[in-house]
Amino acid sequence: MRFHPVVLKWCVELANRCGKGGYELIQDVLPIPCISTVNAYRQSHKSYETISQENLNDFSQELTRRNSKGIGGIHWDEIHVKKGAKVCARTNELIGFEDLQIPKSISESLAFDDHLPEEQIAVQVFETDLSSESSSEDSSASSNEEQKRSLGSQKPMAKIILQFFWSSLEGDFTWPVASFPLNKINAKTLSHCVWNTVNVLSEIKFGTNNGKQVQVLYGVCDGATHSSAFFNQQGEINWMVDNPYNNNKPIFWLSDPPHMIKKLRNFIISKNRHLFHHGFEISLSHLMEVTERDLTKLSYKHLFLTSRNKMSVKRAVETCSSEVADDMMLHSKSGFKETLMTRMYLRKVAKYFHIMKSTSLDQDAVHHLLQKME
Repeated sequence: MRFHPVVLKWCVELANRCGKGGYELIQDVLPIPCISTVNAYRQSHKSYETISQENLNDFSQELTRRNSKGIGGIHWDEIHVKKGAKVCARTNELIGFEDLQIPKSISESLAFDDHLPEEQIAVQVFETDLSSESSSEDSSASSNEEQKRSLGSQKPMAKIILQFFWSSLEGDFTWPVASFPLNKINAKTLSHCVWNTVNVLSEIKFGTNNGKQVQVLYGVCDGATHSSAFFNQQGEINWMVDNPYNNNKPIFWLSDPPHMIKKLRNFIISKNRHLFHHGFEISLSHLMEVTERDLTKLSYKHLFLTSRNKMSVKRAVETCSSEVADDMMLHSKSGFKETLMTRMYLRKVAKYFHIMKSTSLDQDAVHHLLQKME
């Protein structure tokens, strides 16, 4: 069941005033969300810093409590912020989506105008703070001053929140570590945020007498264009680079499996791509035949994507599945030989995703994974 934001806001305020016991008594009378749902919307930290020191201290204490080795990596993804403020029509009170200004520390470190060097932007911003010159200047000079003044007066509003999490290699343990409000994102912006996060995490000490240090060995994200560009820029060899904050130990850049299988699915269903391997075509028409027979879960919605269902990992898994490959092998009108590479492609993608999503693997899992990635 989903609740309206006004209801959630009211329940958060109610839980703050009544506590857990009082809230549960009210829940017995009114159909309101449970206390665990409400707690998910309550902030445990009131700091709005991009990297909160209070949060990092709690992170260090949790690592110590778990007797962790502190070996893991970072995951990041973008959250698009809805512009403007949402106001309750009844009370005229703000209930969410407040405009979020980009912190000065970030705006000074990043050049939002890609066409200008950072030094030139800094000069322009500095000049806007100066008082205007005498009105005797000619019109062209006045126009230049107005442009500079507008550049300095406009405060960029965040449209994206770049969220970073740390995950442990030792088990199911993750922790949010940083949130960067940004106006736009590219490889340069991403590089600044990633290395800033890696630097801060590498300085965290924990354990008995603070004898252990957090190690970041990998970074995981989606397959967005700016992420791929960042990987290519930072990855000297096969998306790997030395980590200067961890004694130059290698740090690996990885694409997460859900986004990877959607990308592999897009390759085969794209009308603009013509894939061949060893002289055999990997074709969308072979998948179309499977949908026409209606013997599998594959349907036209899997092949002709909209802006909504293209994000579904489930549809991508059902498209690139052994079930579809088996149907193609047994019933295809194109012939056994013509569909050979399409079937091999689907089976490799299905096996890759099965290995990557499994929590327990056999001894030959790594060997099979390397075979599928060849």
